[in-house]
Amino acid sequence: MKTLFLIIAFLLACVGSGLSQTNKDGNSAPTNILFSVKAQDKNIIPTLRKEDVRVLENGIQQEILSFQKRSDLPLSIALMVDASASLERTFTKLKAAALLFFGSVSHPGKDSMAVISFTGKPTLEQPLTPDLNQVRKAIEQLKPVQLPRDFLEQVIKKTAKSW
Repeated sequence: MKTLFLIIAFLLACVGSGLSQTNKDGNSAPTNILFSVKAQDKNIIPTLRKEDVRVLENGIQQEILSFQKRSDLPLSIALMVDASASLERTFTKLKAAALLFFGSVSHPGKDSMAVISFTGKPTLEQPLTPDLNQVRKAIEQLKPVQLPRDFLEQVIKKTAKSW
């Protein structure tokens, strides 16, 4: 398998203060980096090995102390649902699909799930929770929302003011 080159610059936000963390002695402390690698066909590469990966920090290759395949990590899933009135005819199917998605993907008690509806702006319907029943209730209570007739005009005015 070709050696994969991972440029970790985009992960800096994910690991807090940066790739390397300095301990009180001024030495770099090990940092965990969680990532997934997909092939061009968008399937995860299950045979990835430590030798296939390079980690660079400021252009300098770093030693990989440990390399593990983990498929048991908890997920945080936020589902965004378009609640605009234009979807009113299919809204029941949309909610059924959302319920099916959470029921098939999540592990209740382990994973955290959230529901966000949006029309002109996002609304947090259910904050992250490991309770699938709370998520189901939030989805079942969703209703299509009719935007004001002058909504587009309001958006244009607000956008024009910011320029």
